[in-house]
Amino acid sequence: MDNFLQISFRLQRELDDFIQNNILNFDIYGLEIDDPVEKQALLDAMPTWEITDIKPVDDGYISYKVFFEDSESGISESEGLVAFLEEKIDNFQYESKHIDNSNWEEEWKKSYTAFPIGHKIWIKPSWEKDYPSDRILIEIEPKTAFGSGTHETT
Repeated sequence: MDNFLQISFRLQRELDDFIQNNILNFDIYGLEIDDPVEKQALLDAMPTWEITDIKPVDDGYISYKVFFEDSESGISESEGLVAFLEEKIDNFQYESKHIDNSNWEEEWKKSYTAFPIGHKIWIKPSWEKDYPSDRILIEIEPKTAFGSGTHETT
């Protein structure tokens, strides 16, 4: 399947059990949950040698992305989920969009950009041209390299 329908919304953390207990009543293709508290717990559990710039901010909300097939049945299921949430949650707000996943590799490249390591090294994907000339350049092809270059072992 190349195309999806995505429903995105943010809800207060206290509604998380309700969402997770009811979301699978609908024929979804996938679910993405972005909880800053869970992110922070994962970061806190990382070994001290792991380095990250991620700084989750807990504002009391969790973000959800629910994916459906881009078909008549998927549209019907997404409309059913929205109707259910509108009935159960006051002032429920959401965004809906179609995702063309047929060219996912090119889309993925947009999210992968060059980055520094320390004060001397610059890691960049092969498709980017510019880099600081005062740094040692390491150019990788993330899809064929050992990982994406963002982990210290790479």
